[in-house]
Parts: sequence; structure tokens; C-alpha cells
Amino acid sequence: MKSMIQRAFASSEGLYTVEGAFTIVIFTVLIMMLLSMMTVVQTEMEVQNALDQVAMELSEYSYLVGDEVEVSSEETTTLKTILQDVKRELLSNTLGAKACDIMIKDLLDDRKLRQVVDGIEGIDLEGTSILGDGRTIKLEANYMIQVDIFGFVDKKLQIKQKSQTMAWLPYYSETLSSVPTGNKDSIWNDTNFARGQFFVLEQKALYKENGVKPGQGIDLYFDDVGKVVEIYSLNIFNDTYSKASKNPNDPNSYKLNDEEVLDQLDEYIRALKKDIKSCDGKIIMESGAEEKLTVNYKELILVVPKEVQESKTLNSDLKSLCKAASEKDKVEIKIVYSEEAL
Repeated sequence: MKSMIQRAFASSEGLYTVEGAFTIVIFTVLIMMLLSMMTVVQTEMEVQNALDQVAMELSEYSYLVGDEVEVSSEETTTLKTILQDVKRELLSNTLGAKACDIMIKDLLDDRKLRQVVDGIEGIDLEGTSILGDGRTIKLEANYMIQVDIFGFVDKKLQIKQKSQTMAWLPYYSETLSSVPTGNKDSIWNDTNFARGQFFVLEQKALYKENGVKPGQGIDLYFDDVGKVVEIYSLNIFNDTYSKASKNPNDPNSYKLNDEEVLDQLDEYIRALKKDIKSCDGKIIMESGAEEKLTVNYKELILVVPKEVQESKTLNSDLKSLCKAASEKDKVEIKIVYSEEAL
């Protein structure tokens, strides 16, 4: 008497049935593996979003490191330095570390981290550095993900994710003087975000009383004349904005890409107008005071590398483009030269 399998293979219909069964099993396993990997990717996205958000928040909180300390003493400067160091130590190693752990885990949802070994508590933030170099927030998360697919795959994956941003430190901190200049170590070779923060702080240092609290887009507000200012930086020597005909270290060999520069200026102007509109007639200053927003003048401070001044042609062309964009949108553009890029 033939067994059921023998009978199945005895006919073509039976053979198709067996092949179909095997195909369905393999297909199902592959689908489950794909879904499992998608869950891993989703977990990484959840953790990365939490790291990025907390890095930004800690960047703003770090401003407290350098709050002015009113001291009536001949040792004022020394005492301020000591107090700054104490606050930095607290932020770096004690309060900051605890706050970082609480803030990140508060943003995460255990239901979305089912594959993480030990859930939220399994996320280790060892390796995180808050102002370790005096100016940077570096967050690092390490955790294990369990991948188990019907016994076909049973594996733990080690995951490491990072997020980094510059801290919003006070004007008089060493942040502004500690960034090395020139060649590969220039601030112009840092990320757009880090570079932008650096130059905003640098320019705000010149107008302490007019600084606007971060998060509103506008950087400076002069209530006596009704002038709003936003600060942007543009690396003219970037391949997008200019090309060097000969020596890339010689500013005189660069020729501007007029169209790209104008497009970027227009984008900055649109951002300024959008930020003014979103303020809804009021603005909060660095001091915490809320001011009525009166807009009589709009200005962009455009920070470019120092070497631009060395090239008469390059500098003249840039000024002409700024003038064209300024007249078109009725926004004054002030060029500031800062830090070497080449």
C-alpha cells in the first residue's frame, strides 16, 4: 500500500501540490524575515529621533553653563571661571548625564521597542559626552536587538547610534576662541548646522542686548528702530558657489556661480520673511523679556570666509549679487568676513 506522499508524487497534480506547499513555506519565511528587518529599521529610527531631539534640547540647556554671575570682588573673573567650570562639570558628568537618560527614555515607547533586549532599560548611553570638549553635545546609544524568526533565525544584533551637535554656549565662553582655523580644521569645514551656530554666537556677541532667544528663527531684534536680523553663513569656496581655475588655495582663482549664489540668498530671504510671519507680532529676547515685534527694516548678516576680501573680483561680484537680491526683496544684506577657509 502506497503512502500518501508516494501517491502524491505518482501524479503531476500531486507533485504540484507538494511544490506549492514548499513554495508557500519558503515565501512565508522570507516575508517574516523581511518584516523582522523592517522592525529593526523602525527601532533604529525611533532611537535616532530621540537622540537627535535630546541633543538639540541639551544644546539649548547648555546655555546655562555661562550665565552671568554677579560678584562684587576683586576676584570676579576668577570666581566666574570657577563657577562656570562647576556648572560645566555638573552638566557634563552629573545632571546632564541623568537628564539625558531620562529625556531619551521618556521619548521612547516600549511597545515600539519589543525587539530590544530588556526594552527601554536595555538602551545604554555609555559613551555620551556633554561638553566634553567644551562645545559639543555627543550622544551615543548602545543596545541589543533580538531577531527570532520561527527558529530559522535566532540572533542578537549589536546596535550603536550617535547624534552630535554644537552647544549654545554664552558669548564670552571659550567656544568662540577654541575652534581652530585654517585648512581642514576650519569651522568652514564643519557641518552646516555647527558652522551656523558658531557664527550666530559670534555675531550675537557683538549685540548682546539685542539677542533673540533661540527657536524663533530671528537672531537679533533692535526694538528702537524696528529692525529684525537673521544670521547666515555661506562658504563661497564650496564647489556649488564657485570654481577655481588654477590654485584652489588662492582666492583670486575663484569665479562665482552667480545663479547658485542668488538662489541661496533668495532662500535665506524667504526664510527671514517666514520667520517674521510665524512670530505673530511678538518676540522673546535672550533676557526672557517679551517684545512687541515691529518690522521697519529687515536685514541678513551674511558671514563668508576671510579670504573673500583678498580677491577684489570675487568680493566685488559677491557684493553685486547681494545688492541685486537686496533690491529685489527689500532686505538689506550685510557681508561679514570671518575665519579662514582655504
